[in-house]
Amino acid sequence: MRKFLFLIIIPLFALFTSCNDTNTGEPAEKLGKDEPTPTNSTFTHLPIIRIVIDGGGNVSSNKSVYRDMTAEFDPNGIISCDTTIVKGQIRGRGNSTWAMPKRPYKIKLDEKAGIFGLKPAKKWVLLANYADKTLMRNYLAFEMSEKVNMDYTPQHLFVELFINGVHQGNYLLTDQLEIGNGRLEAVNLLEIDQRIYETQNKPWFQTSHFPIVIEAPTEINQTEQYQISEYFKNAERVLDSNNYKDPKKGFRQYFDTKSVIKWWLINELFKNVDARVYSSIYFHQRLTSEKVFMGPVWDFDLGAGNSGHSEGCQKSSGWYVLYNAYIYRMYTDPDFKQETKDAWNIYKNVFMDVIMSIDSIQDYLQYSQEENFKIWPIFNDNDWYSVKNLPDNYEGQVEFLKNYLLDRFDWMDSQINQ
Repeated sequence: MRKFLFLIIIPLFALFTSCNDTNTGEPAEKLGKDEPTPTNSTFTHLPIIRIVIDGGGNVSSNKSVYRDMTAEFDPNGIISCDTTIVKGQIRGRGNSTWAMPKRPYKIKLDEKAGIFGLKPAKKWVLLANYADKTLMRNYLAFEMSEKVNMDYTPQHLFVELFINGVHQGNYLLTDQLEIGNGRLEAVNLLEIDQRIYETQNKPWFQTSHFPIVIEAPTEINQTEQYQISEYFKNAERVLDSNNYKDPKKGFRQYFDTKSVIKWWLINELFKNVDARVYSSIYFHQRLTSEKVFMGPVWDFDLGAGNSGHSEGCQKSSGWYVLYNAYIYRMYTDPDFKQETKDAWNIYKNVFMDVIMSIDSIQDYLQYSQEENFKIWPIFNDNDWYSVKNLPDNYEGQVEFLKNYLLDRFDWMDSQINQ
């Protein structure tokens, strides 16, 4: 019965059902015999990424240091495309997640590759989702983003990861956030990121409310940085002014409200702990518009009641992301409030459809999660990010997530439509 159900579910989760002609790399049979090609995870029914680090070494403990590697992308019969083998490099990524036992990675291929039928690119990210005991919070948020047609949603696909023949567990393969290269079509990518005070490792500027990091372009001169910062500071000054509601002279001349609302509603539905003031709050400016657009959405592993260090976010009721200084100010404008209501009533069925897909995703991941939590038996962990008194099994964790989002949906619907 489970096998039959799996065959039904596949189309829901394969982003593409066939590869295009832009795949690069050697045929699978050319993989050296001395390089491990483990097959013991094929029963999980997920595509497989096998990484062999040159010389048999490990990924560097310094997350900024790349190691040369060969990557094999095996569709495992799930997606109708050939196995792709590409040379490249791998390193660690993430901030708090890099300190977790199951680590996230960034891979940089020597050549663009449309792996598993995704749009060809060199840079990819492997999200470990270690703190998310359902493995699916980031996936669900990306699905919502895609279905409400945000400017850009990172491609996303569940995979099994092997490094040097050792199974690492279930990962979410997704895009490296970058501009151009078939990804976000924009002139820049900016992020509110409080960690910049400590790292000072990227160009950034301070506004009245937030530190804003220039994530892209990665090479920027002082004049360009000044222009970006002045535009953002002017936008903020207008938003904080007495005239901020004016349709022409107010904040709307600087901010694209449709993108703000989409981004906010998704993050608010998850009550995303980082999305109010801390990090992963992204903005961009399009090639065709000076306005500031919000997005993409990112980093939901501690959302939807899964934040052990924030009791407020564990409750399904109450506003949270609304109290971001920008969004709260906009929401005091009756026209913006009405625009939010209109958008919610357009998109809420989409949000509900994604929530109701949780059961199918659980079935799809059943074999994978079993293997993942054999490697990482974490249901009773008491780390800072772990919520106490949640179920100590996968099925219970998924049920908690679904009920949380359903309760949160009902609460938001009642508040927005009152």
